[in-house]
Amino acid sequence: MKRKIYRMIIHILYTTKCPQCGKNVGYMDGFCDDCRKKLTDVKESVSIDGCEKVSAVCVYDENVKQAIYVLKNYCYNSAYAFALLMSEKLNKENETLPYDVIVPVPITKKKHKLRGYNQCELMAEELSAMTLIPKDFKSVVKSRETTDQKELSAKERQSNLNGAFEVRNKSALKGKNILVIDDISTTGATLREMCRCLHSAEVKSVSAIVCCKTEKMGEVKID
Repeated sequence: MKRKIYRMIIHILYTTKCPQCGKNVGYMDGFCDDCRKKLTDVKESVSIDGCEKVSAVCVYDENVKQAIYVLKNYCYNSAYAFALLMSEKLNKENETLPYDVIVPVPITKKKHKLRGYNQCELMAEELSAMTLIPKDFKSVVKSRETTDQKELSAKERQSNLNGAFEVRNKSALKGKNILVIDDISTTGATLREMCRCLHSAEVKSVSAIVCCKTEKMGEVKID
């Protein structure tokens, strides 16, 4: 109820918009109907070492690119829109109950200061409110800066992230079923390193859900 009131107030001050096309939508809506129909839903799961299951909401293409852009450049409804799709997918797969805690992929303190927020935390905040799964933004940190992944090969991406994440509070996660949230997965390097990091804290299991995956995700092999 509090979240509905909050979104209603924000809607009155700043009309809620579809994160993809910018069309006005209702205060409890994410994507508009037209844009939602254009998204390429992902039905299969993807295999990532150390991850029990990886689910993706949609394929990363022109029909979702703008929504991802505004997610990374702060449009408040974009995080809600993607979290809504994640919640729907988890409910459809009957997988909201097995998870004890939601952990967003962290960014460094420096990047957080420059950007002002972590988009994965924003989505985790929304998804936690929708599913009632507790969130944890403090136990896992990104302890060092890394090179932008965009121009790197699959092998370079994995090497770039090796040791980048650290569990600062292992007791908070030990023995728990973790759901990791990320925005886009290309080679799976980020999720693979998050899994390695989390298993070092003796968690029970790690699964992940991402907004988008590239068409080749799951086909990329890293020696």
